[in-house]
Amino acid sequence: MKRKAEAAPSSKAEVPRWSFDDLTADLSAGLAQSKDVSLEQLSMQHFPLTSGLQERLREILAEVQHGTGAALLQMPTELLEQGEEAAQRAFLGLCAHLGRPVRQSTDLEELCARVEVATRPEVQAARHTSRRGYRNDKEQFLHNDSSIPAKRGEGVCDLLAMLCFRPAKRGGRTKMAAASAIHEVLQKDPEVLEALRQPLKYAATVEYHPDWRRPDAGEAPLVFADAAGRPCIQYSKNMVETISAAYADSSALEKVRAALTRLQEVCSNPSVVQHWDLEAGEAYLVDNYRWLHARTHFEDDASRRLFFRIWLQVPDFEQRFCLLRDWRVIYATCVEVGVVA
Repeated sequence: MKRKAEAAPSSKAEVPRWSFDDLTADLSAGLAQSKDVSLEQLSMQHFPLTSGLQERLREILAEVQHGTGAALLQMPTELLEQGEEAAQRAFLGLCAHLGRPVRQSTDLEELCARVEVATRPEVQAARHTSRRGYRNDKEQFLHNDSSIPAKRGEGVCDLLAMLCFRPAKRGGRTKMAAASAIHEVLQKDPEVLEALRQPLKYAATVEYHPDWRRPDAGEAPLVFADAAGRPCIQYSKNMVETISAAYADSSALEKVRAALTRLQEVCSNPSVVQHWDLEAGEAYLVDNYRWLHARTHFEDDASRRLFFRIWLQVPDFEQRFCLLRDWRVIYATCVEVGVVA
């Protein structure tokens, strides 16, 4: 039975939280079972779950899909002490039972991406991945992942999972905003809200890198409601460029620009932006349609800030977002998730 949706949390303290400290042995067993499988090939079949882990994940998925849309997870300290690879593998193994992890770039086989300043040779050698926002220390605007109609990755990000392995020396605070809070502000300007609800054209051919360009970007709204009537938003600052270019010779250009400018203003409004300070071992899992995220500028020391990010494609979301799934390219058929209903 689906839960009645609850009001979105207004701070990190209000976000439902689950700890895995009591399931350290269960996670260690999954690590042992999957040790010979590369992270690029890891799937739910390689990381079997105990009944305790299965029940924990059912609760979390119910909260994210049918409750507040957000959950906080606490990974065991003992597991973090085993190092970066163990934490990354355990996090990916867990999340693989919540949905199908999809690749996040066109030039790296990333199912569980390292979110850090780009210094690793394979990242610096990549043709464009090093230029993306999760590869630097700059301030970010609130956005949804995989929201731009361009080939940034493969598949659809329904659920976003982010694990803090090591926070920054200074800064790097997680910024979050509920789509419902943004929608509430936009309701004060009905003309703008109506413009954002209309299917908008995208000219993804203006993307700076040829690998990201799509001639078939189609149309989609930036503000919409899911099947339960809950406000959803798909937005990234890059959309201003791709949408405006599509209306360059249209009489609707100024109206569209005004709506995009207002949405950007609202997404920067302190009344909707929350700051979550994540400690080592803390992770969040959010509905990528009902929550926007970003981070503040940060400064590193020798230990360097490191997060792990996963995009999950979930079968249940197909019924909720048929419009978006027609708009965005799905490169692989979604596999059925076994242990989580």
